[in-house]
Amino acid sequence: MRKKKLIASLMLTSSMMLGACAGGGDNATTTADTATTTAEQTTQEVTEEVTTEEVTEAPTTEEETESLSAEEAMIARSHLAIGNNYRVKSVMEKAQAGEDVTIAYLGGSITEGYNAGTTEIYAKITSDYFRDNYATTGAVNYVNAGLSGTPSSLGIIRSDRDIFAYDPDILFIEFAVNDGGTPYDKNAFDSLIMKQLERGEDKAVIILFSITSEGYTKQDDYAAIGDYYQCPMISVRDAIWPEIEAGNMTWADWSNDEAHPNENGQALYATFIDTYYDIVSAAEKDEAAELPSEVCCGVDLTDMVMYDKNNLAVSSLGSFVEKNGLASFPEGWFKADTETDNAPFTFEIDCKALFIVYKDTSSAKFGFAEVYVDGEKYGKYNGHSSSGWGNPVPKSVFVNDESAHHVVEIKMEEGQEDLRFNILCFGIIE
Repeated sequence: MRKKKLIASLMLTSSMMLGACAGGGDNATTTADTATTTAEQTTQEVTEEVTTEEVTEAPTTEEETESLSAEEAMIARSHLAIGNNYRVKSVMEKAQAGEDVTIAYLGGSITEGYNAGTTEIYAKITSDYFRDNYATTGAVNYVNAGLSGTPSSLGIIRSDRDIFAYDPDILFIEFAVNDGGTPYDKNAFDSLIMKQLERGEDKAVIILFSITSEGYTKQDDYAAIGDYYQCPMISVRDAIWPEIEAGNMTWADWSNDEAHPNENGQALYATFIDTYYDIVSAAEKDEAAELPSEVCCGVDLTDMVMYDKNNLAVSSLGSFVEKNGLASFPEGWFKADTETDNAPFTFEIDCKALFIVYKDTSSAKFGFAEVYVDGEKYGKYNGHSSSGWGNPVPKSVFVNDESAHHVVEIKMEEGQEDLRFNILCFGIIE
């Protein structure tokens, strides 16, 4: 009964954010700003949507709503936007009809499960919850594509291999604490949403906004994108930050470091999502929302394809050799410190966008590589930084409006011919 009371209360207090991507954050309104008004306006509607037993248990006054426990209040605040429920309800109906469904999770180390293992993490917990509560005879396939230290721009590059090859019905996207270091992170985040939703009306996206101990999150910048597509959004900041500021909990209750939820934090994160599922299950199905005809933020990266040694036609390896770079990107190219002639790695391709992905390491044996396009130097990329730990780094070389034929050459910067560089792959839009 208590859970039904909570669900009905959350249905009253959760509301979609308002805002348009083109206007940035200026037009966006947070759930906290709109919840009271929305609750008053939708009380009758929600009352008609829940069952008789739930109506009996549901809090119908402000006083009763405020009687929620601290954890229940956190859950209520975590639902930044319930969004249009048509897509998620369609997946639930598919599962309840005995069909197989696939739930995929794309993000960084929080999704991967750093600090909490591989099973007691929000992704696995919520996948199991969906299976146990909404599936019947069909399987619920679990795909975890979390990759430590990576942003949305790498997410869109690897999305076909790591996500869309599995035909996900629900896709969780979690890059709020990873994005910001690459100019096209926001466009990639936007394009990932569009890429999933344009696959069909029964394909859903759920956006997750994590936060660091210093308060860093891309929520304020990205929430308008979620609203543009009418996606559900879960906010860790809105859930836990008021409790931390009030002294009711500490950051250590959530995480053992600067960002990654510990086992307790992962369990609470999962509760935010599981309760969202319960809210959707209890509600009437919305009319399908019309998918926008173009991405929210202008630059469309949905057609990005990952190229490595398996599908890139290389004209000349130059001083590079085919060699495994990382377990997550094993099909790349490596320039050894013994190859000092500095002959360029060369390929030709018709494309309008080119991204390079390379390995960053703290080892001083790695150095700068330069990228030339049609004989012109477009940039140099550092394979050695103090913060590098063997992590993949995506960088945009160029993004143009039209496709054209290009000759691409990569070689070490002058004076660094005796250093190493590891190309992991490329992201290309033809």
